[in-house]
Amino acid sequence: MRLEYKSESSNKFWEPKQEEATVTVLFGKTGTDGQTHTKKFPSSEKAESEYRKLICEKLAKGYKPRGETVAELSRDVTLAETQMAIDSVYIGEHVSDDVIRDICGWATACIRHGMTPKQFKSVWNKFLDVDDEFAEVLGRIHIHVGDKTREVFWLDETEWCEGNLYDLYAKAVENGGDKFVWFDNNSYIDIVALRGNPGARAIEICVLQEKNCKNDQGQWLNSWPAELDPGAPIVSMSCYEATLRDGRKYSGIE
Repeated sequence: MRLEYKSESSNKFWEPKQEEATVTVLFGKTGTDGQTHTKKFPSSEKAESEYRKLICEKLAKGYKPRGETVAELSRDVTLAETQMAIDSVYIGEHVSDDVIRDICGWATACIRHGMTPKQFKSVWNKFLDVDDEFAEVLGRIHIHVGDKTREVFWLDETEWCEGNLYDLYAKAVENGGDKFVWFDNNSYIDIVALRGNPGARAIEICVLQEKNCKNDQGQWLNSWPAELDPGAPIVSMSCYEATLRDGRKYSGIE
């Protein structure tokens, strides 16, 4: 589990690890070996509680999961007894995949490590205060365009006026959600809260509503490959393509 923090004046990492009753944290400036701090607890339960608490504290300060950590969070899901696409929120048009992946990765890390809706609301309200430096810290992302790197911000590419990520997060916690993915409907982007892996059809219904997905005869307007029936581990999807948790892409969607 590796988190990174980037601002105009700072670029650092923080990497915790729990082994039974011990929590070890590797931290330092990005590009260095860093330093290590280890603490032992009376039990593995106490260690796990502290581990999750520490992660939530860092996520609330603007640290975010990067690269392999996001992929690890998507893979490491304990299948719920009942899979469910809980709810969705529209965040804007033509939002870059890098920005959406960053938002979904951060929100997924928050819910997977037990951040409460109250804590999340406090962080999110602080983020929406554009005069607060925290908005630039949490929303800052560097993306690669060809052989160049440019800096973009969540607030520059998204529209939160039509929905609130906090409301979606609270519903996700209430319904046992464990991750957030996104749906691209002809460049209109929604973030979707999931419990387990309900599959492509469930995600589509959640965003578009079932009445919009059938013709006058009650037939589905889209057909899906067998691999994308409910239960497929979707990471992201559009009306034309779905990406599975292992990175495979399916474009046989009509």
